[in-house]
Amino acid sequence: MVLKFYEIRNKHDYYIFSIIAFFSITASALLNQTLIPTIFLFINTYLIFSLLYRVENQKSFEYGKVQGLSKEFYKYLALSLPFIILLFLLFPRFNIGFRFFNPKMSKTGFSDKVEPTKVNDIFMSDEVAFRVWFNNKIPKTRDMYWIGTVLYRNRGFDFYPNHFTTYYNYSGSSPSKDIKYTVSTELMTLKYFFTLDTPNGNIDSPVISHRYDDKTYRLLRTFTNKMTYSATSTTKPRPYFPEYIKKLSSEINKKQFSKKTLNLVESLKTQDTNKTIRNIINYFLKNRFKYTLSPGPTPTLESFLFNKKLGFCMHYASAMTILARLSGIPARVVVGYQGGEYNDLGDYYIIRQKDAHAWSEIYIKGEGWKRIDLVEYIEPGRISLGGNEFFSSQDEVNSKNSIGSTFKRIFRQSRLLFDLADAKWSTFLNSFDQEFQFKLAKKLKIPTSSLYNFALAIPVLLIIVFLLINKYLN
Repeated sequence: MVLKFYEIRNKHDYYIFSIIAFFSITASALLNQTLIPTIFLFINTYLIFSLLYRVENQKSFEYGKVQGLSKEFYKYLALSLPFIILLFLLFPRFNIGFRFFNPKMSKTGFSDKVEPTKVNDIFMSDEVAFRVWFNNKIPKTRDMYWIGTVLYRNRGFDFYPNHFTTYYNYSGSSPSKDIKYTVSTELMTLKYFFTLDTPNGNIDSPVISHRYDDKTYRLLRTFTNKMTYSATSTTKPRPYFPEYIKKLSSEINKKQFSKKTLNLVESLKTQDTNKTIRNIINYFLKNRFKYTLSPGPTPTLESFLFNKKLGFCMHYASAMTILARLSGIPARVVVGYQGGEYNDLGDYYIIRQKDAHAWSEIYIKGEGWKRIDLVEYIEPGRISLGGNEFFSSQDEVNSKNSIGSTFKRIFRQSRLLFDLADAKWSTFLNSFDQEFQFKLAKKLKIPTSSLYNFALAIPVLLIIVFLLINKYLN
């Protein structure tokens, strides 16, 4: 765009530049509808139209000299506003469906696989993943585990998802003691519904999804728009445990691991499941494992257990799950988010990409799935504060400058205020869906079948009106 601007020499070049600019703005609007990009979109659109008007209406053209705006431009702008509002209200809502492009997954955050062998360090992202409004009880930050999906398939030190075909339809009402909440996503590509551990009941969402036996909710197809949905969760684990889940949670190929690792497992294993789990946890505590976002290369489980003893959530979740399976205990890796930043200005929680987390679940007979998060023992602050608060507090401890700390507090409050405005804007946009359009058509007594025909007729009407005005002015 910048290079093209410097190539402008005549009117034709201005037109080509404007077309490229409009194309860039449209592409940007399809992929990002947050507040700041939207403001820039309107500003850029105004500037391009004003540029075209100036170029078109000046009597003689000289490179680098374009006349100012006249009152006629603002008259045209004012006349177009009603048509713009009508198009916004009535133009068909589409799912853009870019299956080949995923703008968020290129950045670190939530991932549906755990690969300690391929990740040397992790980049912290402040991007918002979703926001949560609680309707009744609010759990403590340390209990805010947001489940995305569950991983069973093991390959060395790594874990990958399975593709289920069996799903579980929940029926019945949720107990009054359950936690009820509403989630508004900011992810532009969504495959999973994020729910508070442990989800209880079906998801109330605008798209079809299935609840699977591993207590996760997945969309039938990848959704490429923001979404708002309601869910219910309980703090009590469920003992429900199908045979095929038991088989998946127990599969482990011992040949993948060294004799040293297998000997360690034998020394920790007992007849009692709870005691074995406690022995595994104590091993990490006694050997002073540390939590870090930059552990460096970790090619095998053995190198992690006996040499490096450094890692972040995925290292600990994978290690705990493997050691449990080698001990004969069904276990699995869960990936999602943990924690959340409370915005007291809007009374909701912000879950950011830096809150992305992985942990292990162990099946205990008669009790159900029990969450075992080694990070809670290695670095308790990461869980009690949540990812965003924990990493922010570390930055403040490292900063000895009181002026810098004060500035950070002011910046934090400003950021929360802006996030509230962004949340309001996202809610406003999300509310204008197809269901809203049908309700609006009903109020205006417009047949639903002809609603979109009416919307498509608006641009034609707009052109006719402008031609008539232009003829009148001339």
